[in-house]
Amino acid sequence: MAVEMRPTSSYRPLHLRSRSDPHFHRSDVPPSFGASLAEGSSLDFTQRLEHKLAQYDASQSVLRRWIIEIISVTTSALCMGAIIASLAVLKERPLDKWPSGLTIVNILSKIASAALILPISEAIGQLKWAWFSGKSRDAIDFEIFDKASRGAWGSLLLLYRTKGRSLAALGALLTLLLLAIDTFFQQATDLPFRWTLNGAGLIPRVIWYEPHYIKEFLNGDEGAQSDYKVLEVADAYFLGNGTQPVPFGNGTRPDIPLTCPTSSCTWPPYQTLGICSKCTDASSLLSHACIDTTVDWTSKLNATTSLYPNATVCGYFLNATSESAVLMSGYIRGQSGQPEGEALLMRTLPLVTNPLRESLWGGSIHFKNFRDPIIDVLISSSWNKSAVHANTPPVLHECVLNWCVKTIESSYLYGTYRENVIEEHVNDTSKESPWSTFTYDDGSTDQTYDQNITYLTVCFLRLPQWPMSPRELCSAGD
Repeated sequence: MAVEMRPTSSYRPLHLRSRSDPHFHRSDVPPSFGASLAEGSSLDFTQRLEHKLAQYDASQSVLRRWIIEIISVTTSALCMGAIIASLAVLKERPLDKWPSGLTIVNILSKIASAALILPISEAIGQLKWAWFSGKSRDAIDFEIFDKASRGAWGSLLLLYRTKGRSLAALGALLTLLLLAIDTFFQQATDLPFRWTLNGAGLIPRVIWYEPHYIKEFLNGDEGAQSDYKVLEVADAYFLGNGTQPVPFGNGTRPDIPLTCPTSSCTWPPYQTLGICSKCTDASSLLSHACIDTTVDWTSKLNATTSLYPNATVCGYFLNATSESAVLMSGYIRGQSGQPEGEALLMRTLPLVTNPLRESLWGGSIHFKNFRDPIIDVLISSSWNKSAVHANTPPVLHECVLNWCVKTIESSYLYGTYRENVIEEHVNDTSKESPWSTFTYDDGSTDQTYDQNITYLTVCFLRLPQWPMSPRELCSAGD
């Protein structure tokens, strides 16, 4: 039995329709390129943008084909330039002068990094053909290049795959660096810790020194008593190691009474009366000798001794060949010729005697141009008793203390006071000693200061508020 197979109604044979067919529609065939452009007005924005980009890609001009990438790179460069200009304007300026400055820099950095994504991805997409043009490659490299043009993970795979031997690896590296570009831009700005003015600090300075004058009348003549207040302070320095600071607060406090309303104060340079010091080596004045002379340095002496004992002394002398030789370091030589007893390790010799105030070597050796020094002394020192017995030369210095005017920069921070002496001015006009001494029959002395000061100019700084520009006010008087 034969069976006839017929197609069902669901599977009709395809017949081509002609334009004369009443069922023919224009939409059944794709429009031409020109018709597509003519109908462009009916497309949405994204479709029109794609049409425009397609025109640029099909252009014969290199500039038009790469116009989007050029615009992106230019935009990124302009944003970076704007960041540099903004930071240059904000440099060393407080943020309140431009409160939105850092916000603008952050926005520009985002735009700069986003604008680089397109040209980098396009470059990676084009460079994959250079990767395959040299020799045969694995097909998986296509996928790696495609992933690299789309994000950081693919860029990391591309770097590992190419081992950095392809120019596309540079684009992959830039893609990874774009992840941290915000951090780099943030590090371009430094916000240092700055102090702001808050209140006024006060610091004392000396423009005039006048010791306490205690009058004493003897037979109708006016004299001066000793200043016991100064003696109490001076003894601590002459006989000891000076005054000790008083612990306060955290254990530190300035040695001068200043006022600082905050934990940090700085003052502009100011001038103050002070004491300057200077020392110079004078070891060349010493000479070694053994001399029979008086011993005025041994500890066996007491206040009731009227005459100094005599002995043979060996050591280093000043004026060793004269009758007024002064031992600066040495020892007493015994009858056996060996050292015995005590040794003189160090000595301080004022060049103006007390109380007669007679000048030795003219009152100074190396500082004769210093006018009216407070004290000018020779100081010798040896290492120890063994060095003295071995006739080792001691170290001899001449040191001077004198009044001067100091220019100082002072600061106070967290309880610690610091000062920097910028300049020192010393009166270096030489003159004869202004002191004269008269000795009475009973051994008492009368000292007179003969120097006549006829004109004195006092210049001082008035600093009512800190930190303000100092106003120098000078007054003159007799």
